[in-house]
Amino acid sequence: MNIFQMIGPIMIGPSSSHTAGAVRLGHVVNKIANDDKIVDVTFELSGSFART
Repeated sequence: MNIFQMIGPIMIGPSSSHTAGAVRLGHVVNKIANDDKIVDVTFELSGSFART
């Protein structure tokens, strides 16, 4: 078990899911990129993520 599996589903607070989710997403993207440096990312916010 790694830290992302531990903090993702059990954090408490109104913004914790946004914080943990964004960190986990960044980790996944980094692994997909094989640790290459990513210089530009474009994404669209939706749902509660867009309202915060």
